[in-house]
Amino acid sequence: MINNNVFAGSTLSKVLCAVGFTLFSFFYLHYMQFGLLSLEQHVLSGGTTHYERNIGTTIIMCVLWALNLFVSKLTRLKGNCYSLVYVPSMCLLLMLTSATVTTDNEVCASLSSICFAVIICALFVLFAIFAHNKKYLTSDIAWRHQPMSMLWKNLSILLVLIFVVCIGGNTDKALHNRLYIESLLIDKKYDKAVEYSKRLDIDDKNITMLRAYALSKCKKMGDLLFEGSVYGKSEALLPNGKSIKTLILSDAEIFKMLAKRKKGHYSTMRYLKFLKDNGVAYKSVTDYLLCGYLLNKNLDSFVRELQHKYNVQSSTLPKHYKEALILYTHLRANPEFVYHDAVLEADYSDMQKLAVENKSTGHKEAYVKEAFGNTYWYYYLYK
Repeated sequence: MINNNVFAGSTLSKVLCAVGFTLFSFFYLHYMQFGLLSLEQHVLSGGTTHYERNIGTTIIMCVLWALNLFVSKLTRLKGNCYSLVYVPSMCLLLMLTSATVTTDNEVCASLSSICFAVIICALFVLFAIFAHNKKYLTSDIAWRHQPMSMLWKNLSILLVLIFVVCIGGNTDKALHNRLYIESLLIDKKYDKAVEYSKRLDIDDKNITMLRAYALSKCKKMGDLLFEGSVYGKSEALLPNGKSIKTLILSDAEIFKMLAKRKKGHYSTMRYLKFLKDNGVAYKSVTDYLLCGYLLNKNLDSFVRELQHKYNVQSSTLPKHYKEALILYTHLRANPEFVYHDAVLEADYSDMQKLAVENKSTGHKEAYVKEAFGNTYWYYYLYK
């Protein structure tokens, strides 16, 4: 009876720890750290290979399990401390997912996480050596009267290890969002990239650059750019190789859409004007230039350029361009061009009324954002 209890308690501990480790490793690698692993492979391969999620997850998990089995056979840990055999594989998992990206968009290893993992592994080696001299650490019989205690203690150790990996790994939400959008763009899932970036309420020039590229590929830049969070003015529209750059997506793809790469230290607007002046008539160039004027809040230049490129009386004129024309008409005492749209004028009047009604509450911007945060008007007046 005692032997049966020992066997049942030991087997249940091992099975549940194995299931817990496998499920955690899969979700951690396949979902939580997919973008970071893509970035690491991109950097290590010099951009010549692309990380494939299913294959990558399978290979890493096989390596982790091979390490688990090797450590288990080598140390022969059992009883209450059996789950400590997962320490080396958890440390490896931590080191694989602790890379960071600097403010200059340079990828570097997290020395603190690596040192922590090395120290934990060193302590584990010392404990394993000590355990060989203590039979109760390498035998299930010692815990024959406490099978459930054996189970809960092993699961508790595993949970602590999982917690350490989650805390020590890269948890930069903005970086993971950025990498996910880039992976969608690499897979040419432009609509999904647009929808995902629209939900992000963060001030990040890199997100603005990626969102603009996705919208341009969908030919919706003039309709949807300001429906998501936009930050950084016109300079945020294109990579500059420093503060604004792609991580796993080749920036050549963005410039190829605009005909040619930027030369020298041209600013974004100077580069776009250069393309226009040299006869590059791509629609993408036109929309980038017009949206650049809007981001800089340069309504006069926008209106002049728009009249040369679009039929401003057309019902198919992009939504944000219409909004900018309404704003221009209302803000200029002597506008060069007067634009009329009954529906938009009513909406603009409602926005002004809402702002006046809530001026004294201290929450005017919040109320306007809730109702009109997806318009160019909100960006121009409050951002």
